[in-house]
Amino acid sequence: MLNTTQKRELESVVMKAMTPAVLHPNREVAINALKAVYDDGLYHANKTSFDTHTLLDTVDYLRSIYNHPYVQNRATGNQVMEESLRRGFLGELGARLLNVANLTDPNEFLNKYVVWVDRQNELQYEHKGLLGLSARNDHTNAAEPVTGSDVQRGVVSVLKGEHGIVAIAHISFLKWKLEML
Repeated sequence: MLNTTQKRELESVVMKAMTPAVLHPNREVAINALKAVYDDGLYHANKTSFDTHTLLDTVDYLRSIYNHPYVQNRATGNQVMEESLRRGFLGELGARLLNVANLTDPNEFLNKYVVWVDRQNELQYEHKGLLGLSARNDHTNAAEPVTGSDVQRGVVSVLKGEHGIVAIAHISFLKWKLEML
């Protein structure tokens, strides 16, 4: 489940990325572009149209967030610890990390995972991600860590919400009202 900090960070990323669609003059294309982020059929059916209307990069970027297998995880780790692992300076600890991942090559490990030191000075690792929301997990016993599904629901909520599809529909309605005057 997304906590308040994670929601704000996700909203900020998605709102910034979807701005070209929200401001696009063709409201139907804009709405389809935002829906295509989470609807594969709509995406493939309208890919050429999105490209023609200069929205394909926007849709593709938002889809890369939505479809990333570990979107909630960190994209970078602790550089000192990662370099120490790469050079073999972590000894038994480094060997255990590689063993857990069923790998023997530190470079192969670091292509897939990030490493950092937690609040208890313990070495941690996770699959390489994108947004780093897992670094903002609540550190209480009751809090569930953020998952990729949580992020997907959050992305859809922002896209459909007051700054996304609702905003586009509202702008269209206001333009219609002005034309009626």
